[in-house]
Amino acid sequence: MIALDTPITIPLIGQFFGRAWNWWVGELKQAIPAPLIGRLQPPRPQIDIYVSPAEAIISQRAENGWEELGRFGLSGAGEAGLGLMIDVASKPDVHVRLANSLVLRRELDLPRVAETRLRDVIGFDLDRLTPLTADTGVFDVLVREHDPAAGRVRVSLVVAKRQTIDRIILACERLGVFPRSIRVAEASGSVAEFNLLADAERTAGRRIWRRPWLVAAAAIGLLIVTNVVLAFEREAARVSLLSTELAKTRKASQATEKLRAQLSMNQAEARLLMEAQSQAGPLEVLQDLSRLLPDDAWLFACEMRKGSVRISGLAPSASDLIALLDKSEILTNPRFSGAVTRADRPGNERFEITLDLRGKKTK
Repeated sequence: MIALDTPITIPLIGQFFGRAWNWWVGELKQAIPAPLIGRLQPPRPQIDIYVSPAEAIISQRAENGWEELGRFGLSGAGEAGLGLMIDVASKPDVHVRLANSLVLRRELDLPRVAETRLRDVIGFDLDRLTPLTADTGVFDVLVREHDPAAGRVRVSLVVAKRQTIDRIILACERLGVFPRSIRVAEASGSVAEFNLLADAERTAGRRIWRRPWLVAAAAIGLLIVTNVVLAFEREAARVSLLSTELAKTRKASQATEKLRAQLSMNQAEARLLMEAQSQAGPLEVLQDLSRLLPDDAWLFACEMRKGSVRISGLAPSASDLIALLDKSEILTNPRFSGAVTRADRPGNERFEITLDLRGKKTK
């Protein structure tokens, strides 16, 4: 094991390459060319499984052609006999052919730009092109013809039910084998180029091991990637530590801002309280108005707001009230806040006057 804080040095890289070389030599068998391995080892049996709606026919390639091993029904009980027909210990290459009645075919004319992502384009429109969807169907598509002048491409589409494909794969897995391909049988007996296995399943097997230089490149690449991952792990640990410290600092900053906001609010409330305490109260205002207004003046309303008082009522001469209210010791700046109108009662005027509150005089 290599610690996460191990520095990346030239000797360490050399050690990695040395281990890679020893491992490659230890796996020297994988570096032997495939034709030579074929001579040293017996060839794998070639198994063909032809699947029709009613049954499956298993055949094995022999010296004089294909030899039928047996048939079984597609029911669960019929699959049990498959193990008696195939020698699983020989690890055969299994290929499946589907009858034409088990697939749907479509010929499509598409823009040429769709060729670069042909499978994605067909997958998006599969439910429109066929009765199946991407969840219920398995498809493959092949380019048949190009039309550069029109910028079009002619493709062939074949679709099978996913349930059919899954059942075939499951039957093979129960035997410990995996099909190398699931193709479509033509009416003439030939096999179409379609392969309904997923891309990842098509490349299953040991193809990469048939190229020795790929083995060495893969080993060296794996070691380099491992070293890079270790370096990133160290940086990730440092970043995680810094993120934790940053989160603590941000939390403390938020608490400070909250206290500062609370202090500002308390200061504003204190100023309002001091201003309220420095002004006359409602009782003092009423006493002052009663002293200043004449007996023939009537008040309908007296509204005291922040820093001001508004009164409305009736008086024989509303303009005379301004001069009287100007003599107040706790009220100042008397002014009409509305138009003076004649009242329903003869000889009286309706008025609305606003005054400002003075601060209390300190003794």
